[in-house]
Amino acid sequence: MFGVLISLLVGLRSVVSAALVGLLIGVIAGYSRSFDNIAMRIVDDLIAITAILLAIVLRFADGRRNRNPHRRDHGLFDSKCYAAG
Repeated sequence: MFGVLISLLVGLRSVVSAALVGLLIGVIAGYSRSFDNIAMRIVDDLIAITAILLAIVLRFADGRRNRNPHRRDHGLFDSKCYAAG
């Protein structure tokens, strides 16, 4: 039970500290338009980096890295498998 208590305290402390930091940034951004613009650009960049990393992971998730996106076989069969004529 001691490990559960430590885990809950660590989780609670991280949530409270994140809420306080977010509240502080929000209050400062509410009063200062220049800080609001800077904070908005930083958050936009963080969201864009996350989306790019997710796209890269999803692109290479199936393990076929040498796939040509312009092939018409839709990745189901190799082009050598088709019978001629």
